[in-house]
Amino acid sequence: MGIDRKLPIAGAFGFLIAACASAHAVDTHVQSLIDKTRNTRATYALYSWNVITKPGEKEIQEWSAEFHQETKHRVETPRDRLIADCATMEGTYLEVATKEIIRGPQVARAACGIQANSKIESARILGDLQTRFGLAQQIEIVDPEYIRTYDISSEGILFGATISAKGDHRNVLVRGQAVAVEKTLPARDIFSEESLNQTFVHEKYRTESLSQ
Repeated sequence: MGIDRKLPIAGAFGFLIAACASAHAVDTHVQSLIDKTRNTRATYALYSWNVITKPGEKEIQEWSAEFHQETKHRVETPRDRLIADCATMEGTYLEVATKEIIRGPQVARAACGIQANSKIESARILGDLQTRFGLAQQIEIVDPEYIRTYDISSEGILFGATISAKGDHRNVLVRGQAVAVEKTLPARDIFSEESLNQTFVHEKYRTESLSQ
């Protein structure tokens, strides 16, 4: 499927390639949390397990991974790989099956922290949340189609996320949860366009046992 232009379910965190839209005014505290995810300088490798439920289709469970260092970011799912520079907002997306390439700032807006390709209609802080990796703050963002929640660490790392249909917030389309967070990257050169030809996710992070 690649990055679905209508339903943002490539991985846990709503990677949505679309036209950028202006946002409504957001409370400064909430905006600071959103910005923290987009501007983090932390070095980490984060591996997640995701449950994807599209209406009328069989549930999908799959892995995803995010790698970050300074301003560079990389995302992998079984179908997609993308890299971005979150300072220059340059990005490249690869659909693994077809080898289709998309380049442009919309890729970076999708990859760098909380995705910035959807107009924010409202946003609020839901409170603190204790995760297996430490304390996080949970926020809710409403856009024209979806209700999204994110669990944000003190470093701006996304420990978890959900995407729900706007008409029925109980209808969770995507639920993603970090299962491993490491402070070192799996290889040195993982942010070049050439590196998109290979995966850097070890087999142990691609198994269903991680969800247990």
